[in-house]
Parts: sequence; structure tokens; C-alpha cells
Amino acid sequence: MEANYIEPSSERWLCPLLSFNCAPEIIDLDWRPESVELAEAIQIKRVPSEFTDYLHKNHPDWMDIISAEYMAVLPRNATRIEKRASVLSQMFETSSLLFDLVTAFRLCHRGVLSAGPLIPSSIQDSKFYVFRQGYLPSAFIEFLPDISKIDVDYDSFGLPEYEFASSDIPVVNKLLSEILNYRKSGQSTALDESLRRFNSAYHGKFEDRLIDQMIAFESLYIADNKELTYKLALRTAFLLGKNKTRIFNDMQKAYGLRGRIVHGNKPVDRLKLEEIIPETEDYLRHSIRRFLSLSKQYSIKEVRKRLDENILKNGKPLAFKD
Repeated sequence: MEANYIEPSSERWLCPLLSFNCAPEIIDLDWRPESVELAEAIQIKRVPSEFTDYLHKNHPDWMDIISAEYMAVLPRNATRIEKRASVLSQMFETSSLLFDLVTAFRLCHRGVLSAGPLIPSSIQDSKFYVFRQGYLPSAFIEFLPDISKIDVDYDSFGLPEYEFASSDIPVVNKLLSEILNYRKSGQSTALDESLRRFNSAYHGKFEDRLIDQMIAFESLYIADNKELTYKLALRTAFLLGKNKTRIFNDMQKAYGLRGRIVHGNKPVDRLKLEEIIPETEDYLRHSIRRFLSLSKQYSIKEVRKRLDENILKNGKPLAFKD
């Protein structure tokens, strides 16, 4: 659809979600919705055949898009789109929202999930029409390196596709709200690097993914270079609270494997990586969720300090008022 501008009521960005499925639940076997309403006026909709045809024609490098069942529909805020600058500024704004949405999905639970290109569109009579402008980039992927990659090594990933259930909706909305509130606070903390590395660890070889995970953990739990392995393992175990001994041992093992990868001392057993990475991913997921929730009241430095004080004082998991 050719146009000089789009009316505000019809403005949207469309983004196919790769390896994303609205899954039936045991208590809701027929839950295969055409549309899901999320926070921030975001919708998850089934991909219409016309949009699939458009993606196949205009984004041939994204072969996985052809099989994408669902797409994210994100709002656009400008009243009129007439100049290149306004469109590109909106793309940056929308890409940030998309990044936070995918992050919220990933923080909710396990599952392979990545985002395709952002496509501007209009809506007429409940149908989506691609809004084509000659100056628009063919794909907006270069601005979303941590959630949109076509070189995902699925053979080494070891995770199923992302299955989104109706019970996930309030969890994702809560996480998205916490992330957006953190952004609005204007804070620039180690949590930013942890979120970036958490997402980066969804791509690449096992070795690269483990390194990204460990950097994300360090960003949250460590402020110096003294006794890294011990501090990281102990603080993680005590913040997460349950199964402290197992978490402590897993984190020590993972950090040891990370050291061997980085320093190249010995070849790393792939089976050990396949075994430990899903565990450390879950520990990282729950760590970020805790730090996000606590960021409303405590700085990261305060969390670390209170963790150490509590460990020395009584050895009990640390309780915060979230």
C-alpha cells in the first residue's frame, strides 16, 4: 500500500516471532488464539498468509520466517509520518520496545525465541497492509543484535521452541512493566549489561553462550576481581534461596568451564556444557527477575552488601521487601 502518511489510529509495526507458539495447556486444550492482548497496547496475532508471502518475497535470507505462526503487533506514536527522520526515530523507539518484549518473554521461561524484521504497516477493516516506502531499510535487524539473528546454531541450542500459554500473560506483562519502569528511571547500572548478555546468550555456540551467561552473572553479583568464583556462586545461591547447595556447586562448575574456554587451558567437554547451560540459564533468568524487582528499592551495590552481611550473620537466604 503506497501512501505519504498513515493515520494515527492505523499505525503499527509488525514483527514475526521465530520459534514462538501459543501452546495449548492441560486445563485449556483448545487455547490457540488468533490474538492475545498484552501490556503497552501490544498484541500477539497469528500471521496472515498475505504477510507470509510478503516476508518470503522481501526477506529471502530469513528462511525461518516462512514458518512463523505468530507476530508481535506494536503501536506507533507519531500523529503523521511524512519525513524519513520521523520514521527512523520511531523505528528506534519501537525496536527498544520490541527488545524489552522479547526479553520479558525469555525471562518468563525457557524456549528458543527470536524476532524477525520490523515491518511498518497500516490496518484497514481489521486487515494489515504493509506500508512501503522506498527509503525504509529492508530489515531493521542491525539495531536488534541480541534478539534478532539469522545465524542461530539450533543444533547446539538444546531447547524447544517457545510455548506461550494463557497463564504466561500476567507474568510477561509484569516483567515488561518492570523492565520499562527500570528504563524510565534513567538508571544506568550493571543490570543493563546483564540484560544484554542474557539475550546474547540465546545465540551462537555453547562456548559463547556460557561466556555471555557468566558475564551477565558477574555484572549482577561481582564488583571486583577478588575470589570471583566463590563470591559468584555463594551470592547467587543465597539470593535465589532454594537448593542453595546445588546452585552453589553448579555455578562453581560453570565458572570453571568458562575459565577453561577463555584461557584455552584444556578442551571443554561438549556434554558438560550441554548439561550445565540450561541450569545456569535458569539461575540467570531468576537472578535478573529478582534484581529487576529489587531495583525499585535497592541499588545493585546494596543488594550485594546485604547478601554478604546475611551470609556472614546467619547463613539464611536473604529476604527483601519486594
